[in-house]
Amino acid sequence: MQLQWQDPRLAEQLQERSIPYCQIAMDDIWQPQAYVTNQLRLVREFDRTVLVNSKGTVTYRQIFDAELNSPLDFTKFPFDTQHLFLKIVSLVYQPEEVEFVENQQQNGVYDKLHFVGWSVVAATTRRGVAEIKLFQGSLPFFELEIEVKRQSIFLIWNSLFPLLIIVLAAYIVFWLEPIQIIPQVALTSVTLLSVITYQLDLSSRRPQVPYLTGEDIFLLGSIVLIALALVETIVTYKLAQGEHNSLGVRIDRGLRWLFPILLLGLILFSFL
Repeated sequence: MQLQWQDPRLAEQLQERSIPYCQIAMDDIWQPQAYVTNQLRLVREFDRTVLVNSKGTVTYRQIFDAELNSPLDFTKFPFDTQHLFLKIVSLVYQPEEVEFVENQQQNGVYDKLHFVGWSVVAATTRRGVAEIKLFQGSLPFFELEIEVKRQSIFLIWNSLFPLLIIVLAAYIVFWLEPIQIIPQVALTSVTLLSVITYQLDLSSRRPQVPYLTGEDIFLLGSIVLIALALVETIVTYKLAQGEHNSLGVRIDRGLRWLFPILLLGLILFSFL
C-alpha cells in the first residue's frame, strides 16, 4: 500500500534545511490515520516511516501480511463467486477534512495472482463516506474489492458426477418387470444407502454453513428421487400381484420419462 498527501508545513521546514527530501517517523507528523477496518490480523513488514520531499509531498509505503474478514455466500456452491474486500477508513477525521483519491496507475491486482481452486475475475475500487457503527459516525473510506470465482470442474468430476451415476442406477428399476421385486428393492436400497453415505463423506469437504448450498439441495433431492423409486417399486409390485398388472406397467413406462425430467429439474433448481 502507498499513501500520499500534501503538507505545506513540511515543505517550509525542509526548505529551511536546504535538503531535497528526508525520511522521518510517521508518528512525528500529521497523517490521515488510515485503518483497515476488516482486519483480523495484520503485520507490517517495514517501519512506520515516510518520505517527504521539498514540496511537502509525504509518501508512506508499506507491505502487509494480513488476514481480512469478508462476508461469503456459499448458496451456489460449487458454482459460487465470492467478493473479497480490503476496506480502509480515516479513523479521526471527518469527510470534509480527509478524502481518499484513487491512484489509478498503481491500484489493482497482480496479473499472476493465483489462488488454488479459484480464478480472479476482477478488481474494483470505490471511495466515499461510510457509516461505521464501531466508531459511531460517518468516516471517509477507500475499498478494494477482488472478485473470485470457484474453479468447479474438479468438484463436478470428483463429487457431482459420481453422485449422478448413483442416481441414474436407480433409474434401471423402471425398466424391470413389476413382478421382479427382489432386484428392484435391492437396487433402490443400495443406491439410497450409497447416496446417504456419500453425503456424509462430502460433509467434511464442503463449506460448513448453517444453510443449504446448491450441492446440499442436489443431495437431498437425489435421496427423495431414489426413495420415490423405492415406493414406486413396491406399489407396482402390489398391482402386479392383483388384477392391475397393466396399470403397474403403465406407471413404469410413465416414470421412464418422468424420472429423467425430475432429475434434470433438480439439477437446474440446485445450481441455476
